[in-house]
Amino acid sequence: MKSTTKREMYGISELSQIIPLKAELEYLRTRAESSVNDISEMLYFKELIEFRYEQYTSLVSFIDSVPDSEMRVVLRMRFIEGLTHQQISFRIGRFDESYARRMIKNFLTKSDKNTLDSTHLS
Repeated sequence: MKSTTKREMYGISELSQIIPLKAELEYLRTRAESSVNDISEMLYFKELIEFRYEQYTSLVSFIDSVPDSEMRVVLRMRFIEGLTHQQISFRIGRFDESYARRMIKNFLTKSDKNTLDSTHLS
């Protein structure tokens, strides 16, 4: 799944929104279903759901686009499944509790630097 388009870059603050966005989508879906008697409210929730879903899928797509499989798994475990750095480190067979934290920090720092470098070269 190699993409020729420029990949959007996200940081920890954006990636940390995946789990809350998923919860918000479920809440909005429930509210939309309960507002079947009010068309304007139902349309409002429909538009809001579409907007939040685009945000959610963009963030998940970013993680899915990471070429390194170990990094992709670490990002998924942290930002989609909500595991702690320690849980992730142990699950991937690294018994240094901070391994996952350093991995994520290095990846995002390197990706951010690469994005800046390619922006300045253009």
